[in-house]
Amino acid sequence: MAATILVAFAALSQAMALTLSDAKSQGLIGEMATGYVGYPSAPSAAVKQLGDGVNLGRKSHYADIAAKEGTSLTVVEQLAGKKLIEQAPAGTYVNDGSGWRRK
Repeated sequence: MAATILVAFAALSQAMALTLSDAKSQGLIGEMATGYVGYPSAPSAAVKQLGDGVNLGRKSHYADIAAKEGTSLTVVEQLAGKKLIEQAPAGTYVNDGSGWRRK
C-alpha cells in the first residue's frame, strides 16, 4: 500500500510540475494556426488542464489587443497563430490547419 501511494504521489508531483515548454518538448502540446495550443494526441488530465489554462490566458490577451487595435478577435488569433508557428523550435508539433506535424 505504501509503495502504491509513493508511486501515485510521484506521478502527481510530475504532472503538477509540467510546464508549457516541457509539454511542447515532449510532444504533448503543440501550437495551432488559431493562436491557441492543442493536443497532437489524447491528453492526460494534467496536460489538458495546462493547455486550457494557457488558452484562457491567450484569449484574454488577444481580446485586449483586439480592443486596443480596433480589430476582431479572429484577426488577432490568426496573426498570433502564424507568429507562434513560425517561432516554434524544430521538433515542436504544429498544426497550420492541415493536421499535426513536427516542425
